[in-house]
This record gives sequence, structure tokens and C-alpha cells, in this order.
Amino acid sequence: MVAALLPTRFRTLAEHLLVDQGLHRLVIDPAADNVAAIRSYGNVGFRPVGIMRRYERGADGTWHDGLLMALLAEEFIEESHPASRNPRA
Repeated sequence: MVAALLPTRFRTLAEHLLVDQGLHRLVIDPAADNVAAIRSYGNVGFRPVGIMRRYERGADGTWHDGLLMALLAEEFIEESHPASRNPRA
């Protein structure tokens, strides 16, 4: 139940930061093997930018890769508000 609400909350936060506050880009960096988080962020509109190798150290001392993901304001607005790109739509 809670997991189902996360994309809605991410989308609400993204809209506030990108539309209301005027930020150009949001960046997030989940662990590269965190499939659930990557899927949730992707559902909001974040796109993979690249792998950051040996990005974070685990509790066991081993290094793990991170995935850099970004969401651009214009892409978010086009996807979330398609009528705003074409006023006659």
C-alpha cells in the first residue's frame, strides 16, 4: 500500500520543485541494483544518465555502483501537462 503511494508523492514533489520553484533539473542516485527504486523514479519521469562505478561503500566494506538519474523540467512539464505545449489541445 505505501509503495503504491510513492510515485504519486515523488511526482507531487517534482512538480513543486520544477514548476512552482522553477528548478531546471532534479537528480537522484539510487544504488544500481535497487530495481524497485529505479522503477519508481522512472515512473515519475527520471531517466538514467549513467553508472557511477564504485560509488558507495556497503556495510561489509565492498564498493557498489550507483545509477545517476535526472529529470528535466521541460520533459516533466511536457509529460505531465501535455495541453501546456499546445494551447488548442
